[in-house]
Amino acid sequence: MRLEIRDVHKRFANGAGDHIVIERMDLSVGEGEFVTLLGPSGCGKTTLLNIVAGFVRPERGTVRVGDRPVEGPGPDRGVIFQDYALFPWLTVRGNVEYPMRRTGIKTRERAERLQALLRMAHLEGKERLYPAQLSGGMKQRTAVCRALASDPQVLLMDEPFGAVDFQMRLKLQEELERIWVENRITVLMVTHDVQEAVYMSDRVIVMSPDRGRIIDDVRIDLPRPRERRSERYHEYTDLLLDRLGEAFADARAES
Repeated sequence: MRLEIRDVHKRFANGAGDHIVIERMDLSVGEGEFVTLLGPSGCGKTTLLNIVAGFVRPERGTVRVGDRPVEGPGPDRGVIFQDYALFPWLTVRGNVEYPMRRTGIKTRERAERLQALLRMAHLEGKERLYPAQLSGGMKQRTAVCRALASDPQVLLMDEPFGAVDFQMRLKLQEELERIWVENRITVLMVTHDVQEAVYMSDRVIVMSPDRGRIIDDVRIDLPRPRERRSERYHEYTDLLLDRLGEAFADARAES
């Protein structure tokens, strides 16, 4: 489903007055497209994701999923958080089934969808385990299954691999890319990791530290699965690093 962000503005009050986090943001994400928001901490990328999720309301502007305006959280948007946000008192099965129960999916369909998701995420046989019994990788894959369980039209991810070590991060990137290729759901992801953005994305939106301005929209024209050692891969990482450096320089010059 297509995602449209139009003229979004968000500010937060602080001791010195209002701080504008996002000003006049316009962004389109095509149906089945994987788009990443890349930028330093404090540039507004997580705030924008929370606006799309319906957790935060903008002062002005609109967000639409397909032809429906976003007015709050809803099953049409699945969210994956950095800290997994699994319910510790529920098993893998309970966590994945939770959004299906909330949306009224019947028992038989729930069971079929649960098994399909567990197969997709290589979690078969782990249904009865609790989050405390899972590795970081299993927790994140459970979170992915839960986010997809209600068959959302858009998947939102906030630093989804930030809580795992480097080797597990690479493995989870590969697994999530495989899951995305199988489902082709529309994705909006937040990261500050340039290589992660190149590996995962169709497009990378580079954001400025100043008021969440978009300073570049880079299309990653690489075949999937991506080869991290290829010359073109490193050309994209160098390009994005250069654009981030320019954004910092511009923000310092304007301050």
